[in-house]
Amino acid sequence: MKLETIASKLAKIIARTADANVASAPVVAMIVHAVASTKGDAVDTLARLYLRTFEAAPATKRKAVQSHFTRLKGLMAALVDFHDHPHMADTIKAEMALVDITEDECGQAEGAKRFPKAPVFTKAADEIRRSLASDTEGAFAHDHADLHSADTVGEALEILDEAITKYAEIRASLEAYRKEILTDAIGAPTDFEIRGDTNSAPSFNVKTLN
Repeated sequence: MKLETIASKLAKIIARTADANVASAPVVAMIVHAVASTKGDAVDTLARLYLRTFEAAPATKRKAVQSHFTRLKGLMAALVDFHDHPHMADTIKAEMALVDITEDECGQAEGAKRFPKAPVFTKAADEIRRSLASDTEGAFAHDHADLHSADTVGEALEILDEAITKYAEIRASLEAYRKEILTDAIGAPTDFEIRGDTNSAPSFNVKTLN
């Protein structure tokens, strides 16, 4: 399916569905389908998909297009950073088996009980990031986690995971430090700046590239 066709279908899905949460299910599937089925650079694919979806949507729905893509930045980062990694490839295959995409619609496959979900892809990306960073050595310290025995990122993450389950009141601090040591080890995930409104031109730019 050509990218122009996917964009047109996305615009129709967003335009006809008032509830953003309901619309997001097939939108996730179509974004994943676009990256998985289009040869070339994933960032370029997503940029062209966004711009063409924006242009194909009615003027009154263009802000909704921008909102959907902005809400799914984590999904798009996961696809850009790891779409060709074996674990992500397996995740894409398993999730896309849940849908049947034709020229006319994007619906659940026979027997499927749900659409693909963005958190499944972001979780896979997190697992890959942790795996890639696990053997990185370093010195780690946090006021609420005993990290003195940790010599690698992997060991530190295990200790932080356990602390996060125990201390709900400082969960945010522990999660922030977990994110920090992962970023220090292998860089931050890709991030995007997505603009466009009823009265303004669309743009899709990369803020950081992993």
